[in-house]
Amino acid sequence: MAKLLRVLLGMRTLFEGTDSPIALSINDAQINFSDTPQADQEMGESNLYESDVTRFNIDSAELNNSSIRMVILGEDQWRPVIVVVWAELPDNVILPLAIESLNRRTLSTDATEGNALLPVRLVGQGVGGVFTRLLLMMTTNAGIGLGTDSAITLTVRAGGQRLVNFTIPDTAQEDQESGQANLYFVPVDVPFTRNDLEPDAIAIRTAGTDEWLPASMFLFGLDGPGEERPTFLAPLVHIRNWQLGSLSAQAGEGKPTVTLPLVPS
Repeated sequence: MAKLLRVLLGMRTLFEGTDSPIALSINDAQINFSDTPQADQEMGESNLYESDVTRFNIDSAELNNSSIRMVILGEDQWRPVIVVVWAELPDNVILPLAIESLNRRTLSTDATEGNALLPVRLVGQGVGGVFTRLLLMMTTNAGIGLGTDSAITLTVRAGGQRLVNFTIPDTAQEDQESGQANLYFVPVDVPFTRNDLEPDAIAIRTAGTDEWLPASMFLFGLDGPGEERPTFLAPLVHIRNWQLGSLSAQAGEGKPTVTLPLVPS
C-alpha cells in the first residue's frame, strides 16, 4: 500500500501505572518513547505520542495482527486499558492501524507480573461505516496558564440536526491541564456517516473565560457501544500541530467556538 511517514500512539492507563520505559514495536522496528511533560503512564492518565518512522521503511501492506505490539522495557508493571495506533502516509493520508480497548493484561519484564508485549490488533478504516460513537484525543499546550477548568463541548451537526453534543466530564485524567493528554469515548445522539458531514460540521467550544490552548486534536468515528473495541476507526479530525488559536468566551483572549477541519474523505 504505502510507507508510513509518522506513527501516532494514544493510550490510557488504568490502575497499574509504571515508571518503566515503554516502546511501540512494528514488525522489526522499535519506537522508543522518552519522558514528556505529560503524566507518562500514570494511573488514570492518558498519553499521546508521535514519531517520525521514515527511517524504518514500514510498508502498511506488510502489517498483520501480530505486527504491532506495545512493549515495556522494565519490571514496573503497567496496564494500559486502551491503546490506539494510527499513521500519516504520503499525500496527507491518515491511516488507522490498530486498537485494543478494555485490556485486562498487565505488562512487565518480570514474568510473574505479566508479559513484556501486548499485541495490538489491526483495525478497519470505516469507509462508508455508520458512527455510533467517537474517539476524541487531544493534548493541551504546555505553556503556563494555557490549561482550562472551563467546560469544553464537542458538537457535530448535519443538515440542521445535532448529531453530537458532548461536554467533557470530570475524569480521573488531568482534564485539559497544561501539557497533558486526554482521551474520551464520545456518545453519538444520532448515528451518522462521513458523507453526512459538511466542512463546518464539527466544532469545539468553551463555556467559560478561562483561556484554553490545545496543542493537538484528533477525532475518529467508531462503531459499537461504550468502550468496547471497535471494528473500525474512521479519521474525522487530525490536527497534529494546533494553529487555530485559543478558546475563551472572554473577548480578546480567544474565540468561544472553533470549527475543526475535516480529514479529506
